[in-house]
Amino acid sequence: MTRSPQTIRIVDDDPGAGSLRYFSPEERSPHLPLCRANSGERALALLHPKGVDVEGLSPAVIGLDVGMAPRNGRDVRAALKCHPSWRLIPVEMRSTEQP
Repeated sequence: MTRSPQTIRIVDDDPGAGSLRYFSPEERSPHLPLCRANSGERALALLHPKGVDVEGLSPAVIGLDVGMAPRNGRDVRAALKCHPSWRLIPVEMRSTEQP
């Protein structure tokens, strides 16, 4: 069985949010392409039930915005962790919201 190429998936409704919001340059592999989804619904729709997205890429890590609407990052993470093919994908959660 061949492994699917991997990617970093950023899920954030702010189009200006870059990968540095989620990962420092030391954490981000230059060999992994960055793919974006602008909502939690879109991120989940892109994932195939076998853990590969519609572009044939397997997320190595997912960066989630906590404060998205209508489906926030916590809800998306819960959906990911309930799915057998997705639950082992590491998730980094961030927020720019002020407490």
